Amino acid sequence: MNKENVKKNVCLIKDCDRPTHKKSKYCIFHTGAEEKTEKEFIDALKKYIRDTKEDKIYSLRDFIFIGDINFRNNLNITSFKSVDFRNVVFKRGANFKNTTFEEVVNFDSATFEGVTTFDSAIFKEDTLFCGVTFDEDTDFWRIIFKKHISFKGTTFKGDTDFGVTIFERFAMFIDTTFEGNVSFNFVTLPTGNKLNIRELFVYLKKKL
Repeated sequence: MNKENVKKNVCLIKDCDRPTHKKSKYCIFHTGAEEKTEKEFIDALKKYIRDTKEDKIYSLRDFIFIGDINFRNNLNITSFKSVDFRNVVFKRGANFKNTTFEEVVNFDSATFEGVTTFDSAIFKEDTLFCGVTFDEDTDFWRIIFKKHISFKGTTFKGDTDFGVTIFERFAMFIDTTFEGNVSFNFVTLPTGNKLNIRELFVYLKKKL
């Protein structure tokens, strides 16, 4: 976190300018999980989303999410025009099922502590998951990556499923760690061929 604000009763995160939450030095979004209730956080998040709904440009950098977060069902978000998820922490589940990302999306250095799903999501522009940690099972089933995607330096600690996903451009898995089971069954790569996991890594090794 970038702690450069010095204004009294203003969140210490640089460029945040939100009021501090209770006795914390940070706002409701940036304060630790132990300093806010799930209801307080979700109510504040819903208000922020309502206030930002028209342009669909969300700055969520450094947010600490508590509770199970379902962007479609609970927050009524089906698409992000522009969103920044750098350095976020999801303390429990994160559900992006059937979500469309219209522009470049950045999840660099994010931490997902619960089960995570991006089932049937569409990423229309470049996507960054560099240095991310997924602590539990992760679902990238039936994703469409229309531009470049990078998982450089990312760690998947649970089981991971990329089955039936379409990579329309190059996918980067340099220094990526899979500690659990991983599936790339029936993925589609830029060649148009559906490949299994062994063929996938042969393809990536030749292209990267």
